[in-house]
Amino acid sequence: MKANVQSVRIDHSPIPWKVAEDHKGLADIVAADGTVVVWTIDGAYGSQIEANADFIVQAVNAHESLLAACKLALVGEADDDTIFNALADAVAKAERKEVTAL
Repeated sequence: MKANVQSVRIDHSPIPWKVAEDHKGLADIVAADGTVVVWTIDGAYGSQIEANADFIVQAVNAHESLLAACKLALVGEADDDTIFNALADAVAKAERKEVTAL
């Protein structure tokens, strides 16, 4: 007999996220509302701690734009300029560059 298990959706912390140095000099990831999303640990990877935290933040903050641009391109209902602009915007956000659209 199977148990009756219901799925519960829990939303992630609000974006944008950022890397914030805590009181011990570690690179923690903080949500838009100021709550700590991830605490780093000291000594495990040295200078890679901040680089890893920064990479996670970059990916999280670009996720929604990248997903929306991909969906727009796949649906096939938008014109080429609209698709190009959505993709250019998403890539720029992922690379933390200025948006260059048509």
